Amino acid sequence: MPQDRKLFGQKSVGENLELGCMAMIADKVERKRRVEQVLETLPRLRQYVARPAGLLSGGEQQLVALGRALVSQPCMLLMDEPTAGLAPVWIDRLFDVMLLVMREYAPTLLLVEQNVDVGLALTQRAYVLQNGSVAFDGPSADLASDERVVRSYLG
Repeated sequence: MPQDRKLFGQKSVGENLELGCMAMIADKVERKRRVEQVLETLPRLRQYVARPAGLLSGGEQQLVALGRALVSQPCMLLMDEPTAGLAPVWIDRLFDVMLLVMREYAPTLLLVEQNVDVGLALTQRAYVLQNGSVAFDGPSADLASDERVVRSYLG
């Protein structure tokens, strides 16, 4: 899932979701089934399914990008700065959705995230980079309570 979403702005949300598995699945019925499964997981998208993706807010577009990634039923989800440029309310919504996704789809998650709170809450292991080098690493829960990490990154 790229940081800048890379949606097809003129295409509908439904078409963007279907494009997420088009290269892998030739059967149109199966593609529609997978889109429906994602819409059940991310019900907020259902109201936008016919709307051009380019007309959605940044947070809504990020949900479409996540849905497009999930429609292929990945075993690993790579996310680059999913909260970048989002309003705080959308960061909270996206976080809740990511927790749901991790439970329902259980993919391995490789997350690059500057929001340390979000990164540590979504992962089991973390590497905190500072000036291009690993400053801290270990189980995310340990890092979240490490006084040095709290002082430097969590305030």
